[in-house]
Amino acid sequence: MNSSSFQHKMRMDLRYRLVTAMLVCILPIAIVGCILFGIVWNRSERGMHEAQQIRLDEAMSYWERDTSTIDRAISYFVSQYLPELNNENLVWNDVLRYEMFAMVEQILPEAEHSGIAALYDVREGKVLCQMRTANQDAGLIDRQVREFSRRIQSGPEMPDDTWQEIDGRYYLIERYDYHNASIYFALDVGNSILDRTEPLRSADTVVYVADGAKIVRLSREEAAETNLTWEDCTRSTLQHSSLSWKSERLPIAVCLVDDSTILERLPKESLALLAIMVFCLGSVLNLPRLIRLEVLDPARKLRDAMHEIQLEHLDFRLHDTFYRNSEDMQYLFDTFDEMADEIEASREKDKKMYQAEMDNLRLQVNPHMLLNSLNTIYSLAQMKKFEAIQEYALHLVDYFRYALRRNDNLVTVEQELDFIKTYIEIQKIRYPGLLSFVYAIGKECGEASVPPLLIQNFVENSVKYAVKPGRVTEILLNVNRRDDRLEISVTDTGTGMKPEILEALRTGEPFVDAMGQKHIGIWNCRRRIEVFYNEAPNISIVSGQGGTQIFLDVPYQTEEHQ
Repeated sequence: MNSSSFQHKMRMDLRYRLVTAMLVCILPIAIVGCILFGIVWNRSERGMHEAQQIRLDEAMSYWERDTSTIDRAISYFVSQYLPELNNENLVWNDVLRYEMFAMVEQILPEAEHSGIAALYDVREGKVLCQMRTANQDAGLIDRQVREFSRRIQSGPEMPDDTWQEIDGRYYLIERYDYHNASIYFALDVGNSILDRTEPLRSADTVVYVADGAKIVRLSREEAAETNLTWEDCTRSTLQHSSLSWKSERLPIAVCLVDDSTILERLPKESLALLAIMVFCLGSVLNLPRLIRLEVLDPARKLRDAMHEIQLEHLDFRLHDTFYRNSEDMQYLFDTFDEMADEIEASREKDKKMYQAEMDNLRLQVNPHMLLNSLNTIYSLAQMKKFEAIQEYALHLVDYFRYALRRNDNLVTVEQELDFIKTYIEIQKIRYPGLLSFVYAIGKECGEASVPPLLIQNFVENSVKYAVKPGRVTEILLNVNRRDDRLEISVTDTGTGMKPEILEALRTGEPFVDAMGQKHIGIWNCRRRIEVFYNEAPNISIVSGQGGTQIFLDVPYQTEEHQ
């Protein structure tokens, strides 16, 4: 191969073109971009994290300071009502109780906290309770106040500096006990912390609060416990960054987890880097178009062509020249057309062989029917039963018109049943008073498709071998559907088959009697099932003194599936 032909082949080779484009355009840009992006990201992320941590520390320090305001307010309250709180001989009345509670419930707004304030009269067991919050449902407020009052009255289950969950919200308990009364403040940790950290949060920020035993995820609607550990919350990764704060006085720790993407957290100075990367990537925007034209569109065209062949559109060919722009696609398209030609030729050959085999099997169905019919007509003529001859001849015409038909490869169960009825009427003339036929066709079975003469062959065997002089023989036909299968059974009340005949029929081979005559009826049915359904025949035969049963299982098909 000379140099020019080698260069031409390399230019036309699809793999060479794609690999070259990726190595020249994408790989260097990706390497340089990743290095620069890593440097800028590392510096900016560290700077942003330190600045945000300082802001979080300041915000939560103010929050902790406001919490301490409650202690100072309680000290003032005690100075005003010390005798009432500790005098053992003092008895409260409703006026005093409400006057004291009016001062208690003003402490939360002064400390800029949301929550519940309660005054508990130890002697009489009465609780005055009020919730201080904004933008809350009245029903929710009422439930929380009643639940908080119930817990106060139930006993010492809310010690100081503990957490309580009340109706989906978490509260930090501040408790002050005196001889005659106990004062409770349930600080709404969720709303107060969310308010203080709002300037630090974005739409993707998740707030976690820990009390040392559990981790709670906060939201405006409802707080919920999680299975996370504190280490899980505070671990920073590429997917999220975290800020944390712990109180030295209270059992509370706060963690802000930002689940925004890296690009969303980049500072403004990184825009220059992004602009450079966008500019570089713009030079390779032609690569997706190249892949589409060279790979995706031809592959889609080839896939559609294969689908056409699957739909039996065997004359479909790939005549497009637009997609034959590389040696690879030229070879694939030409090979597809050659394979389609071979499939079409092979299918035509198979059709001819199939039709010849079906004609041969059709002619083998009943070679003795015509001779037996002529003998019957001759006997009826001797007895001068001319009306019976006319009826017999009409049934015989219908019989052979159906048996020798060539226009349909499959018939419906209903058509096969009509033919069986015609055959039974012929046999009733031959065997007057000795034959009874009963059938039951299940729902949706009448339109099912079966090979012609398939069911009739088993009915004919029952007539030939089960009908005996001096007794009425009953033949029962059942056709039912089970999922995607058609179950057919033919039962007679004859004397059954001889063991050697039954064994020969079960092997699937034609039975040869003592006279050397070959019986091919059931073998014929097995062969036709193989040809029509392309599967092994499922035929079982049970025979005894009480008669013979033949069970047949074939796929359920209708005309639209043929």
